Amino acid sequence: MTNVFRQISKNTRPIILFAWPLGVLLVGLSLILMWEDYATSHAGYLALPTQKVNNGWVTFAVAALPQVGQIVLFYIFGRDTRRGWAALLAALFFLVDLGTDAWFKSAGTWSLMPLSIVESLFVFTLGSEVLFTIAVGFVAETFGEFLVGVSGFIRGAIDGIRSAMDNLGIDTDMEETHR
Repeated sequence: MTNVFRQISKNTRPIILFAWPLGVLLVGLSLILMWEDYATSHAGYLALPTQKVNNGWVTFAVAALPQVGQIVLFYIFGRDTRRGWAALLAALFFLVDLGTDAWFKSAGTWSLMPLSIVESLFVFTLGSEVLFTIAVGFVAETFGEFLVGVSGFIRGAIDGIRSAMDNLGIDTDMEETHR
């Protein structure tokens, strides 16, 4: 079993103080792109030339399901790569998501479909579902290591300040100072 997120954390351990906050930033950026991806899926579903009975919660669910499904299933696969069924289902949700996005972006014009697919794939699918899943997995898996790194950094900074003050001859013993 391979845990993709643990592998990423092993590769970033030396720079965890920088990588973890950047991971949090990537989660935020992916949420921005995810909103646009959801909105185009919603609009694409509404633009399909089929009758719709309920436009409220049903269209919300139809547009959100492929996105949410990809994230959860890709995370399941990322935690244990032996779960190929999760990757297969995520790929099916991806195709639905890509189809509704491309249909909306091309406005049903088949000559624009290749460009719509490329935009949706490389900007929105990679920038939202895939990036969100990897970034959240990394942030969650490495939170403890980040806290250890921060505490080590603070301890090192305190020790360094104390050593610098000793070298300068500044008394750092608080008990003697207050007598």
